[in-house]
Amino acid sequence: MQGVIIKGSGHWLMEEAPEQTIPAIVQFIDAPPAQQAAQEAAGTRSSDRD
Repeated sequence: MQGVIIKGSGHWLMEEAPEQTIPAIVQFIDAPPAQQAAQEAAGTRSSDRD
């Protein structure tokens, strides 16, 4: 599991903030399982860079 904060959106992520949502989904899908686990353990998310 991975959590990402999509700023400026509510319940309709793809409608309200596709420019943030799509890269977050692609990053999650492209990341190997070990990398996902390491990111979760480190508490890092793509939204932390914003």
